[in-house]
Amino acid sequence: MKRRALILGLGAVAAGWPLRARAQADVRTIGLWWSPAQVKDELPRYKRRLAELGWVEDRNLRVQVRSWEGDTAMMRQQATELLATHPDAIVVVSNPALAILKPLSGRVPIVFALVADPVGSGFVESLARPGGTITGFTNFEPGMGGKWLEVLREAAPATTRVLVVMQPETAAHKEFWRAIEELAGPLHIEAIAASVHNAAEIERAMDEFAAKRDGGVIALPHAVTEVHRDLIIQLATSHLLPTIFAFAPHASAGALVTYGIDRADALLRTTEYVYRILGGTKPADLPVQGPKTFELVVNLKTASALDMTISPVLLLRAEHFILGRRGYSQSGRYARRTCSLSAPLRLRAQKRGVNAATGSFTVIAHRSVVRVTLLGSTIFFVDARLPSTKHPSSKHLGVFGGLARLRTAYHCP
Repeated sequence: MKRRALILGLGAVAAGWPLRARAQADVRTIGLWWSPAQVKDELPRYKRRLAELGWVEDRNLRVQVRSWEGDTAMMRQQATELLATHPDAIVVVSNPALAILKPLSGRVPIVFALVADPVGSGFVESLARPGGTITGFTNFEPGMGGKWLEVLREAAPATTRVLVVMQPETAAHKEFWRAIEELAGPLHIEAIAASVHNAAEIERAMDEFAAKRDGGVIALPHAVTEVHRDLIIQLATSHLLPTIFAFAPHASAGALVTYGIDRADALLRTTEYVYRILGGTKPADLPVQGPKTFELVVNLKTASALDMTISPVLLLRAEHFILGRRGYSQSGRYARRTCSLSAPLRLRAQKRGVNAATGSFTVIAHRSVVRVTLLGSTIFFVDARLPSTKHPSSKHLGVFGGLARLRTAYHCP
């Protein structure tokens, strides 16, 4: 009897071995190689999205995270460490990080985000058919260099000189610079390239550039400008230089204006490709995708600190504004007020899918232009001054959603 029980017990243990082995085999590993700010701000949301897709950390997924600081030697070490974890896929951000990882990765699938000109940089064969083991989501076409110069000039019309903070070893930067040079001539702007690799080179270039007046700064997207973002903004502000960056968080950090894609959204989109690769799809069968939308952000607090007036046209185009804590810039040139919304306007907002139940909306005013947002959604523009009386009504003719003109009534305390 004891012999029979022993045999049955051994059989149960043996039967359990393949189950446990299979369970361990089902646990997959992904590597994330992002900037420190992206790890801090976006990682929890990223993991939640993966969980929604069925890949839950500490259940069937291991997540190896590294954050690069812009130093090439350190980045190579991090890439080696990440590959030593034997990941099933790696999500990498930025051109220099991908350039370091590509020759080391072997057959490990790579999904990139926020990488410019992946074909010209030699990362993929084509956007439609990337080939190899790399695919992902690109951010900017080469012509964006000219667009950044155009937006900076529109924000700061007095600009006659511009310093382009860049790393010439990056193929995409060469294309951005070429586009900037082509547009600088017709705009009568002197474009100066600042080849930088570290904080000391950034500080020296900006101090030398600031010796003359009417300058502005374009910081091209790169690991170096990302890591030294605060230094660039601090130096530019101290020298009264308007700056443009590519991503909205830089406006929150103090840049005058940003124009580019939604960085958080670009990162989140990579989860779909990670999901498909873990399910067996080859990166070569996943086309490289471009950005869906671009956003313009203006920091009105910085504009006031630089004693600048942002054009009404640019204000109307901006998706977001950065103002002071109380909703007013230091000079009082811009104002933000929370007001009550008229019943007809609430009804129109509801018809367009905007929840107007609270009946409050925000007014941002500059001279003769008023931009009105309700719960974060722009609902109409008014080409008139904010009323100075306490309870104005039925005074302004506005454009609702860009579709219909109507008389509006609102009350500002």
